[in-house]
Amino acid sequence: MLEQAGLPFRSLTSQVSEEGILGDPEYGACLLAEKKACAVYPRALGSWVIGADTIVVMDDMVSPMQGSHSDGSA
Repeated sequence: MLEQAGLPFRSLTSQVSEEGILGDPEYGACLLAEKKACAVYPRALGSWVIGADTIVVMDDMVSPMQGSHSDGSA
């Protein structure tokens, strides 16, 4: 979305573990997004930081993520 809006940005990868997040999937995604943002903040060099995480829920079941962090598909 930032690219489509013509805004410059850079992507920083965190090493936040996604294991052991239990309970409400929406809360878990928000918690992980916050943890990821806090983890990369020291490397952001005064820039804004946007943390994000994705979950897939179908029929009240959380689907395990496929892909890898290095290609951005997980």
